[in-house]
Amino acid sequence: MASSPLLVDSLRQYVPLSPLNIGLVAAGLLLIYAFITANRNANRAPALKDPIPYVYNAYQYMTDQPAFLNRVRNALKNQPIVSFHVGPLKFYMVKSPKSIQALFRTSPSVSSNKFMHMIFENMMNFAPHDTARFDDDLSGRLPTPLPLPTTNKPSKRYWAPYHAILHNYLARAHETNKLGLTYQKFFGERLEKYKIGEWVEDVKIRDFLYRDMFIAATTAFCGPRMLALNPDLIDVFWKHHEIAASLVYGLPRFLNKRALNIREQFHGAAKKYLEGAELFPKEGEKERENEGDWDEVWGSSVNRELCRFFAREGFEMRSQAGALCVTNVFGSNANSIPICVWMLMYTIRDPVLFASIREEVESVLIIDPSSGNKTLDLQKMLALPLLQSVYIECLRMHMSINVTREVVEPTMFEGYLIEKGAIIQGPAEIIHYEEENWGKEGHPASEFWAERHVKYVDSDEADATTGEKKKVRQFAMSGRAAEFIPYGGGVSMCPGRFFAKQEMLMTVALMVSRFDIEFLEWTHLEDGSHSDRPAQNHAAFIGGAAVPPDRDMKVRWKRLW
Repeated sequence: MASSPLLVDSLRQYVPLSPLNIGLVAAGLLLIYAFITANRNANRAPALKDPIPYVYNAYQYMTDQPAFLNRVRNALKNQPIVSFHVGPLKFYMVKSPKSIQALFRTSPSVSSNKFMHMIFENMMNFAPHDTARFDDDLSGRLPTPLPLPTTNKPSKRYWAPYHAILHNYLARAHETNKLGLTYQKFFGERLEKYKIGEWVEDVKIRDFLYRDMFIAATTAFCGPRMLALNPDLIDVFWKHHEIAASLVYGLPRFLNKRALNIREQFHGAAKKYLEGAELFPKEGEKERENEGDWDEVWGSSVNRELCRFFAREGFEMRSQAGALCVTNVFGSNANSIPICVWMLMYTIRDPVLFASIREEVESVLIIDPSSGNKTLDLQKMLALPLLQSVYIECLRMHMSINVTREVVEPTMFEGYLIEKGAIIQGPAEIIHYEEENWGKEGHPASEFWAERHVKYVDSDEADATTGEKKKVRQFAMSGRAAEFIPYGGGVSMCPGRFFAKQEMLMTVALMVSRFDIEFLEWTHLEDGSHSDRPAQNHAAFIGGAAVPPDRDMKVRWKRLW
């Protein structure tokens, strides 16, 4: 401040202080300031308009994802990246295939650990020192540890063994097929409670799958004890499903009391299950017979080995219960069941599609020559083109996740320098509806089209009338890998995706082949009353993962076999 008079005196020597000259000097100073500011901000990503700075965007992001993502969608039409704040965190959203590939690539600059920290801390409710075990492990998920910065001392590895269990038992075909056949057995038992040849009125598709598919999948994963010990688990689970996304950001209890109480109920069921049987053979006892397969006590191999890992490493019981709930119970049901509801709804509502999928499924049924019992040929079923297309189309339209990475070293995205500590997200809700990637003539990306991922090719069989080769369906993914992200990507890609596909395709295949099903009406979820419109994405779940329908479908059906 003391230098200002000296500056004025210096100016007087060279510039007469007339109003015009003062204006010119002021204009020059403003131009210099603008130039400096522009250069300083030239490498900063465009910001999403924030009507109440640091408040409006953050609040809308956490409470109204549909409206927030619609604003982001509009912003990304004119620019490749957009930034905003959620509390002290700087967020960026991107959608281009190049940026999505960069998020999934193994890199020292970006990491999924921040998001997993939030899952461990807030959804799984790990004890703080148990969360810190994963935070301190910078060695990565793969068998060969990543090189550590010179300032870090090596710590015990937790990511790699945790990832190995999920990969070995969920991503390997042999183990996944065993789990798939177990699910087929238990879901088939649920269907057999309906008598052959008898019409059943007033069946609700969503209600049916939310109950019976959940029972079959949970029993396949955890064995029968989980439901036997917790008769109210179905109700508790779906309440937890409603509030799960609100847990991620760790809101305090006075703002999120109901959600935290439901989490405690859910985790309490897992604690009862874990304390109800021995995980390890007692001293002098042998391993149970067929230890590597499904058993009545712990269910699947992946469930038993995951529970053993956390117990062996000395994690607190609250952490063990949270890991079981989120990884196995929530992970095996929260996404696959809502998507399967959509698959059945689209199929039932279109009689031609229903008949076409039934025809496909009947071609892969195996009939036991002695008993006459029918089962699905699992590998052939997974290759059915139309059934696969419906599966992919439902994932595209109804899987709404924000793929999340933390910037651990400054890095460039879309030509902008992204600072350390920032969060970058790829919103499936936007990427999966890009018209230029998914739209076809007469079939915009915003609409379900069963054959979007099918092409017709010549077969070896000739038409008896024309002599020309018959056209047959062939599965052909419409978009590229970086434009389709229902399971995330990279090293942290959902390891349960292979079983999830089996589970969903198997459920639809069994339903359309074993039942005649007639659509009656759409109904409201709250009271079952008639709805004047069909189901749409339930807005409350957008941005959280699989988005269930906001209506149910009432049908009547008759079991055929």
